[in-house]
Amino acid sequence: MADSKNAHTERASKASSGKPIIITVVLVAVAIVIAVAVAVPVVLLRTPTSSAPPPPPPQAPLPPAAPGAISVAAISFTVKLSGDVSSFGAYEQDAYKTSLASAITGITAADIELSVSSASIAVTAEITPPAAATSPSTTAVLSELAPLTANPTLLSTTLNVTVEEVTSTPGVVTVQRLWYFDYPSFEHTMSITARVYVDGVAAESGSLGVFLRGETESSALTSSVRGVQRQPLGPIPFGPYKGTYMWLTMVYENLAAGAIAPFHGFQFSPSGSGDDVKDCVAIYRFEINGISGSVVSPYEIYCGVVPASAASASPSAPPAAPPSPSQPNWAFSPSDFANTMTITIQVKISGSIPQEGTLAVFLVKQGALSQEVRGLQDTASEVPFGPHAGTHQWQTMAYANGGNEMLGFRFKTSDDTIYECDQTIEFGTDKNEGSVLAPYSLDFNGRRLRF
Repeated sequence: MADSKNAHTERASKASSGKPIIITVVLVAVAIVIAVAVAVPVVLLRTPTSSAPPPPPPQAPLPPAAPGAISVAAISFTVKLSGDVSSFGAYEQDAYKTSLASAITGITAADIELSVSSASIAVTAEITPPAAATSPSTTAVLSELAPLTANPTLLSTTLNVTVEEVTSTPGVVTVQRLWYFDYPSFEHTMSITARVYVDGVAAESGSLGVFLRGETESSALTSSVRGVQRQPLGPIPFGPYKGTYMWLTMVYENLAAGAIAPFHGFQFSPSGSGDDVKDCVAIYRFEINGISGSVVSPYEIYCGVVPASAASASPSAPPAAPPSPSQPNWAFSPSDFANTMTITIQVKISGSIPQEGTLAVFLVKQGALSQEVRGLQDTASEVPFGPHAGTHQWQTMAYANGGNEMLGFRFKTSDDTIYECDQTIEFGTDKNEGSVLAPYSLDFNGRRLRF
């Protein structure tokens, strides 16, 4: 989903018709004060004494690792948009955050939280703490917001939405934040697209926290925050997980040259308040610039009571649909392969984009397309937003046992005509190629095959 801002803002423009929407924007500033009611119990919990029992093993229930609720000085303003709240969904909200962040020096889209109701949309931006060199002051943020909020027309152009009225000018308030941490102080990042299960049921809301464990999988979960995603993206509009919710989380770490990357673990608060934190069984090793999971093959995190079927299972993609008997030699077993990559593909046949058909991925041997199948997708997903809205794409999983293999493609239409194209792609483990906003395009140029 991390594609061009222009594509995001295009989606946000959908909120430009219908009944008014009230938007409340809260920009979190630099002053951080630990809430005494929360911080004191945490300090007491972690202060070692001579009579304290040894820490529990990693598999045992752990006390909440969250630093607790933190009081943060914030800047808030409220605007009324034209449009219906139902047209201001997750993707339009994301575009709103991106546009707002680009208008304020030192703010990123990751600093902004968005909540939506029938009466208002509250946007909270968490400004970097004083330790960060780029940290703006509350005065600086207010000075940049003042000319925007004083002119609804200018604000409309900046946010790519229609602002009818600024109902409250920017002012400083105090908000509570869970798992607040100094993310700009970390040098490296990786991203995780996760589907969260609480007591065996897929979650649709809540806050996901990522915490440092250590250099081994058996290292206990610590209170050192490495990432937080307070709201999921969803419902997902396409693919095998259509209608579900996922946490697109950025994870942070500092690694010295030659150092061993540590393991991270998770906790989840279904309410987002931190009063109901649940431990999760998922553990992974940090990888610089790594990408784990996608909306078509998410990383699965089980929290709270874990079903027996999932207790020892590693995150996996949904099984590929079995090939139809009419497909010539297009049968394979995904379980035979150790590695995967995802490709979001737009198919063109002589320039036209079909709405249905089967796309197959094949291994390229000695420069020619072989009959060895490495992926299969017989269902196209209609794109609901962005520059390709209304067209169809194939969310495809490709398989291999190694890297650096070249893959090619064949396509079978609904009337059983088979096409082949000259394009190839290099396989990369856990690689994501293309997106709904910028798909990998295959043009088959009318080359028909006979089997």
